[in-house]
Amino acid sequence: MVARTVDELLAHQRAHAFKLQVYRLLRSSPEANRDWRFRSQLSEAAAGGPMNIAEGFRRFVPAEFSRFLGYALSSMEDGVRRVLDGADRGYFSLEDATACANLGTFAIRTTGKLNVSVRGRIPEERAARKRGERWRPKARATDARCSSTTAPSTPHKKNRL
Repeated sequence: MVARTVDELLAHQRAHAFKLQVYRLLRSSPEANRDWRFRSQLSEAAAGGPMNIAEGFRRFVPAEFSRFLGYALSSMEDGVRRVLDGADRGYFSLEDATACANLGTFAIRTTGKLNVSVRGRIPEERAARKRGERWRPKARATDARCSSTTAPSTPHKKNRL
């Protein structure tokens, strides 16, 4: 299926879920809230995943999308490490931190798989640019729009002179 909006991307949904879980952890810990530097760094790392996925998605070019997915992966990995550091500091229980870190790791895996898929489109994009054409994605066999054997109907427009 082809995602039409960033909210339809499973990677974005999972990154967003990780971000929300981090926010819940931070709200539940007075100690973490008092450590403003830690709180700020963890919040920014958790927020960076979904924001970079969204920004890359809006670029509409595989090479740029892949670059922003890389940024998202780095941010989420940073967030996972900081959550575990919060448990080491005694800000969060080990169980809560592990559950949140597992959610982040799940988001990282999903985003990594999306990045592999997007990277597969980069040669097509580069070849189109080399020919001086604007790159447009071609439907693949896995795309939902390929499952139909008939072309979508479009209303006939009369030529106006």
